[in-house]
Amino acid sequence: MDIFNLIGNVISKIEVQTLAYLIAANVVLGLARAVIKGQFELAKLADFARTVIMVFGAYLGVAIASVAMADFKEMRDVAWLALIGVLLVKIKDNLKDLGIPVPEKLNKLFNRS
Repeated sequence: MDIFNLIGNVISKIEVQTLAYLIAANVVLGLARAVIKGQFELAKLADFARTVIMVFGAYLGVAIASVAMADFKEMRDVAWLALIGVLLVKIKDNLKDLGIPVPEKLNKLFNRS
């Protein structure tokens, strides 16, 4: 298997697609919140984009390595769960800041004091 097939195989996985969709939702909600609250700054968006690219790239690196080395599979799964958790909390916070009701069970699940 050549490197391009390997990368294509990893990118087509549902885990990577789920991360991409949650990142996109977070970006859209974050932009909407910033614009509505009058806090939009292009520099902050650029910083966020750099962070997302680094984190997503690191995850892809671990995911690609896990195809070749079985030892990386657990690391890939833990990284995926952590990223999903962080993104869901950020999405919940953005929805709340926009005044969109968040179900109470979701609030309790992701309560941050």
